[in-house]
Amino acid sequence: MIADATIEPPYGAHRAPRFVEAVRSLGDAVPDNAVGRRLASLLRRVCFAASAAPYDVEVFPTIHARLRPATNRTEKHVFLAAHLWDAQERRALETALFAADPAKPFVFVDVGANAGFYGLALASVGRRAGRGVSVLAIEPDPINRARLEANVAASAADVTVEPAAVGRVVGVARMIDDPRNRGESRLAESGQGGGVEVEVKPLGAILAAHGLAAVDAMKVDVEGMDFEVVAGLFETAPAEAWPRMMIVEVGRSEAEAAPMIGLLRSNGYEIAARTRLNVVAALSGQV
Repeated sequence: MIADATIEPPYGAHRAPRFVEAVRSLGDAVPDNAVGRRLASLLRRVCFAASAAPYDVEVFPTIHARLRPATNRTEKHVFLAAHLWDAQERRALETALFAADPAKPFVFVDVGANAGFYGLALASVGRRAGRGVSVLAIEPDPINRARLEANVAASAADVTVEPAAVGRVVGVARMIDDPRNRGESRLAESGQGGGVEVEVKPLGAILAAHGLAAVDAMKVDVEGMDFEVVAGLFETAPAEAWPRMMIVEVGRSEAEAAPMIGLLRSNGYEIAARTRLNVVAALSGQV
């Protein structure tokens, strides 16, 4: 947990008005289908008509966050009808959690953690079920990381934050942000100016530094660098540290997805599910 993280002004200073909370409660009942997603979008627009940020709200049971929906698509989606957000991927994580040894904390690594909601959603499930969940959230973008740390502090969750970017080799890079959607902040391409300098570490080295000899599940979403990150994992981490289950962004088309699917399969993973943007993969024998 981030023991020294603080929220300024303190959490609750931006509590949502009663009307907004009433509309948010309507979102809890929308169905997980196309109609429900359209209705949720309409309800969000009603809430944001007066103001889109910031809001201090409970996003999942026992999990609190300061959301700025105007600048981050993920924060917008978890603001209302959070159960619709990456629902299939989160169900896969919950299934993995309940299939794991209950005597040990479930270890989840979030590569490209953004504001932290994958790990925090899983922490919520674990708390309600009496299951331990330990999260390593890797987020190099300083603004996203500050939001992540504030959300962890507000929720008192067992989340450790790693500030490095992930690559195949040690180095430095520049982080370019997208002020309209901070979830699309990315490492700069060669020759691209601007941004802030960040340290780059191989994933194997990060896992070792945090003492993670075994990982139950991992999510990778690093805006175009996903193949490099996963390939680096297989190159730099011992096989026993490879996650039992992985959720990896691969894109919408089969052509985009093919290289990653091939990489996963060649390293002993089976594809358990394909969602709009991601694949869910499990080590052979773990599906």
